[in-house]
Amino acid sequence: MNLNFKNLFLKKLIFGIFFINFFSLCFADNLKEVVNNSIKTNLNFLNSQNELNNLKENIIQSKEKKKLSITGFLNAGKVLDLDCENNNNGCFSNSFTSGISNNFSLFDGGIISSEIKNNELEFEIKKLELENLKNNLIYDVTEAYLNVLSDRNLIELSKKNIQVLNEEFKATESRFILGEVTNTEVAQASASLASAESIFASRIGALTSSDLKFENLVGYKPKKLSEITILPVLPKTLKISLEIANSKNPLISASKLRVEQSKILLDIAKNGPFLSLNLTSDITFGKNNNSNFSSADLMVVGSIPLNSKNRFLSEEREAKNNYLISLTSLDLVVKNVESKVISAWSNLQVTSSIVKSREKELQATILAHNGLKEESSLGLRPTIDIFNSEKLLFDSNLNLERAQKDFLLAQFNLLKQLGILSISNF
Repeated sequence: MNLNFKNLFLKKLIFGIFFINFFSLCFADNLKEVVNNSIKTNLNFLNSQNELNNLKENIIQSKEKKKLSITGFLNAGKVLDLDCENNNNGCFSNSFTSGISNNFSLFDGGIISSEIKNNELEFEIKKLELENLKNNLIYDVTEAYLNVLSDRNLIELSKKNIQVLNEEFKATESRFILGEVTNTEVAQASASLASAESIFASRIGALTSSDLKFENLVGYKPKKLSEITILPVLPKTLKISLEIANSKNPLISASKLRVEQSKILLDIAKNGPFLSLNLTSDITFGKNNNSNFSSADLMVVGSIPLNSKNRFLSEEREAKNNYLISLTSLDLVVKNVESKVISAWSNLQVTSSIVKSREKELQATILAHNGLKEESSLGLRPTIDIFNSEKLLFDSNLNLERAQKDFLLAQFNLLKQLGILSISNF
């Protein structure tokens, strides 16, 4: 009866463990979900979105200036007749006036149209800056995500290393009691175990730092995180990478629009001073003590500055300087982006080679370690060789884990420098 109870208990325990692990995997956060959440909650990104919305309103407001402006007015009060000789209140009369006033711009030298175009360009530039901000945010979150995953994996490696070294230490103590090994070998086993425990403590500290950076970016502490299984699609050559950067990088595209924007402002400054023509009309209805009255008028009103030559010349020089600055800035941005793309491409090739080397290193280390253990069991190798081999095996696993993380991060960094890193990459 007791045996059946124990078997039933073990079955339930195993099922419970399986159930917990299964659902923890099902509800684990993946990189795409984490990135989406960070975009929705990042204050800088949200502020930039609001600024973009304001620029959209500026476009609407500037377009309204080209439309007919209709204004209604209403006045009521008392009017004093200065020629009145009556000392009583007879010199004051009640007055009431109402009407509609219309104004329409016939010609302004293209100022309003240029203002609309300028606001539209400013809106497009802000969209590109927002895209670049999003591009950088996705990379930062990806880096934080990978750091947490990697540090957790390194902690698991450290735990396994401590477990193995602890078993080796106990075995060495038993052999010392039997007189098979010396006290020096026991001390060496103890030192190896202490070193492994020290490394484990440093890994805990590194994970704490990674968790904090993750929380600052995403808004909550990292929970169960899924491994990254889908790798991003990358350009096949450096030449293609540079072509993509020049055509799609938001920083380069924004700089090109800045040049266009400054050229528009320069053209406006060159055409000044401006003649402006406005069509105005008024319809007025009124009443006072003596009579009712009404009137209507239609006029074309023109104006041109007469004594602002120096101001307009100064504005033209300023606009020309701004245009030259925008051209230089574009050149600098292109060179800076291309430099970062070349560096990212080079880093991608290096990290790829390192991963392959680390994989070969681990395979060779495992083979050598198994051989050493077999030779040690036959008494052909001293105990210290086993501990050194365990250390080499641990270091090989650690190096491979780091290399794989660096290689994966290098892939996302290339997309970031190209300016095309997005949620669709996950």
